[in-house]
Amino acid sequence: MLGAHKSCYVEVGRSESRNFVPRRAVLLTLICIFLPFSAYGQSMDSGPVVIHSDGFRLQAYFYQAQERHLHPTLLLIHGWPGSPGDVLGMGKRLVEHGINVLVVSPRGMHESEGTNTFAGTLRDISASLRWLRTPKVADRFQIDTANIILGGHSFGGGMAMAYAATDSSVRQLVSIAGTDHGEFIREYERNESYASMIREVLRSTQAPEGPIRFNLEFSIKELMDGREVYGLRENASKLADRAILLIGGWEDVNTTVDQFMLPLYRSLRSAGAEDVTFLVYHDDHEFARVRDRLEADIVDWMERKKPQ
Repeated sequence: MLGAHKSCYVEVGRSESRNFVPRRAVLLTLICIFLPFSAYGQSMDSGPVVIHSDGFRLQAYFYQAQERHLHPTLLLIHGWPGSPGDVLGMGKRLVEHGINVLVVSPRGMHESEGTNTFAGTLRDISASLRWLRTPKVADRFQIDTANIILGGHSFGGGMAMAYAATDSSVRQLVSIAGTDHGEFIREYERNESYASMIREVLRSTQAPEGPIRFNLEFSIKELMDGREVYGLRENASKLADRAILLIGGWEDVNTTVDQFMLPLYRSLRSAGAEDVTFLVYHDDHEFARVRDRLEADIVDWMERKKPQ
């Protein structure tokens, strides 16, 4: 596709007209909106690790840069339901640039123990950051604890930013089509057909048929009651002093540029944010056509934002 590998800084511009998207295609893509040994005993190679959070064992995967010096480390939370081993292939890609990557499945997702909740996911992000900063872990995996970046895709991107609003120690954020769960629940409340579709999609991910253990009614109520916690525009002022990389796709029918990404960017800027980079690619929610460009842009941004 012409321009598929182009990215642009967006403050002005317009989205291109979309063709009709069949209901089945929307259902399949909406799934991504949200929507046995210890790490200490492993070799220096990349592999699975276990992180403990509130007594639950979280499934995680560590991609370790091999050079013998301290490395920047990116903590990534995957989408809903996402893939437990990587996020858009970025773990495998970024490690080749000397960047450690830790991919975490929050509680109740895939092989992580427990039942998923939004509040629990925030606690799991906190536990994952503590794990990375533990001296024994940092020494073994050559982690530069002064250069830990938090990010995620879709559900994970939105939850990473919501967590950062509660933790001022997180200075750098990468949100790849991150869901603003405040806007998500507003659309759910005002659009009956959207709500029906979302419930159908979420049920398809629910255990035992799906890979996520959660209570649908509780999760919806959790967002309705907690939009001040999980909404990103609501938390723009708390995020305004961070370095933030926002990434969107013009053809993304889930976390759309016009409804989710651009309003968040403008809210951050209105709140006084001076270090927000907003990249939009000609691709959809999975960014399959622009992975090389996405990799290069993340590496470039991390290099420019590393602590001095």
